Amino acid sequence: IGGGWGPAVDDWNQTIEGGIYAFDAASGNVKWIFHPRNEVEWWKPTVWTEHLAVGTDGTIYAAGTEQTLGGGSAVLFALRDLGTNATYAWPRMVDIDRGQARLAEGIALRETGGQTRRVYATSGNPFIGIGYIRGGTLVAVDASSGALLWTFDPELHGGTGAMTGIAIDA
Repeated sequence: IGGGWGPAVDDWNQTIEGGIYAFDAASGNVKWIFHPRNEVEWWKPTVWTEHLAVGTDGTIYAAGTEQTLGGGSAVLFALRDLGTNATYAWPRMVDIDRGQARLAEGIALRETGGQTRRVYATSGNPFIGIGYIRGGTLVAVDASSGALLWTFDPELHGGTGAMTGIAIDA
């Protein structure tokens, strides 16, 4: 599960450090807690993880929000479960919509031949009293390396920019 700090109505509550918690399914005991932090910008608070998906090889893919000077920015990253702890599976976090979208809104995996090939993630901004604010992207990332393959900005095609879940078929 993902948990920890997150956006509130007018503030970012960082009193609880963001974390990903792995449990033993049989006993319910905590196996490990991982505090994701964008290592390129180590001074920032931990990432608030909003979406998780597990690939066929056990790699954990996560999308969340890291705090920035403008509020928040959606990021995507991958973890390897080492049994008693976790480590990053990619060399760096992927910025989904740097400086535009505050929240990660969805994640999906494309698996073929028993392997996770691609990770898709979306971002968006919360609805505020006057409507949606600009920002929101769909990204495709290589599952093994974390390399950004392509992006889609719905505002270029008449959309609002705020996107949510992703559905993928065979």
